[in-house]
Amino acid sequence: VELVSTFIRTWRPAGVDHQSSVSYALGALTDSDGATEELLSSIVGNCREALPVCDEFGAQDLLEVLNKVVSGTVATTETLAQVIAAATCQEFRRRFAGSPVPLGAALVTLALTANSTVVDGNTLVAVVDATEAVLNSAESFEEVMDMAMVTMSVVARSPSANMETIRRVLAICEIMWEKVRTSSLGFRRDAVMRTLAEVASSPATDAASLDRIAGLASHTRNCLFVFSSIAKAPTVNRAVLQRGLDTARAALLSSLERQDLRRLDSVFDMLAQTAQSSAADSETLDEILAMFRSVTTNPNYARSRSDIVVAAALAMISKSGSAGASHIEQCLDMWDALYRDRGD
Repeated sequence: VELVSTFIRTWRPAGVDHQSSVSYALGALTDSDGATEELLSSIVGNCREALPVCDEFGAQDLLEVLNKVVSGTVATTETLAQVIAAATCQEFRRRFAGSPVPLGAALVTLALTANSTVVDGNTLVAVVDATEAVLNSAESFEEVMDMAMVTMSVVARSPSANMETIRRVLAICEIMWEKVRTSSLGFRRDAVMRTLAEVASSPATDAASLDRIAGLASHTRNCLFVFSSIAKAPTVNRAVLQRGLDTARAALLSSLERQDLRRLDSVFDMLAQTAQSSAADSETLDEILAMFRSVTTNPNYARSRSDIVVAAALAMISKSGSAGASHIEQCLDMWDALYRDRGD
C-alpha cells in the first residue's frame, strides 16, 4: 500500500496514464486474505488521493475498489466513514460536476455503504448528507437523481435507521419533488414516489413523517402504492389514513370516466390494504365498502375484468380486525351481486 501511495503521488502530474494499474493494485489488496482494518484504511486513503486526478473510467474503477471495501467482512464503522469521505470528496465532486457517470457511481458506493452489516445511525446520516452534496454538485441533477433516490431507499430500509435519519431522507425527497413535480418525464416523479413508499415502510417512520409523505403523494397520479405502504405502517393514524381514502375516491371517479381498468384495480388493492390497517375503524370500513358499491353499480364498470380483483379485495376487508357483522353482510351482498349472473 505504501508503494502504491508513493506511485500515486509520483504520477499525479502525469494525469491518468497509470490509473488502471493503481485501481488493479488496490483492488487486489482489498481482496487479500491478509486485509486488516488498518490496511483497508490505507487503501481508502489512496483512493481518495487518486479519485480527483482520474478520468471517468479510472474514477469508476476506484469506486469499485471502495465498493469491495464496504462489502467485505473486515470493514468497521470507521472504515465506512472514510469511504463516504473518499467517494464524495469536494475535489472529486468539483472535477466531475458535469459528468453524471462518476457521480452516479459514487452514489452506488453510498448505497452499498448504507447496506453494510456494520452500518449505524451516524453512518446513515453521513450517507444522506453525502448524497445531498452529490446532488448539489451535479450540473444536471436529473442525471443522478434516480440513483440518489435508490440510495435514500436503502437508507430507509436499514434496520439502523432512526427517526432523525428518516426526517433527513424526507427532506431530500421534498427537495427533489419540488424540482420534478412539473417535469414532463413521469419516471422522475415515480422515482421520488418509490422512495417515499420505502420510507413509509420503515419502522422508524413516525405519524408526522407519514403525514408529510401523504401530503407529497396526494399531488401526483401514480401514488396509490405509496398510500398502501402508509396504510401498513405501524404508526399510521386515522387522519393520515383518511388522506389516502380521499385520494382513492378521486382516483375511482377518474378511472371510471376514462375506463382505466388497470388503475381501477390498483385503487381496489389500495383500499383493501387500507381496510387491514391498524388505524382502520368501523367508519373506515363503511367508507371503503361504500366506494366499492359506487363502482360496481356504475355503468362504466367493466365487470368481466375486475370482478375477481373486487372479490379478493372484499375478502381482505372481511378479515379486517375492525370488521363487524354489518361489514360481513355488506361483503356478502356485493359478492352475490357480482356473481349472480355469471356462469363461470
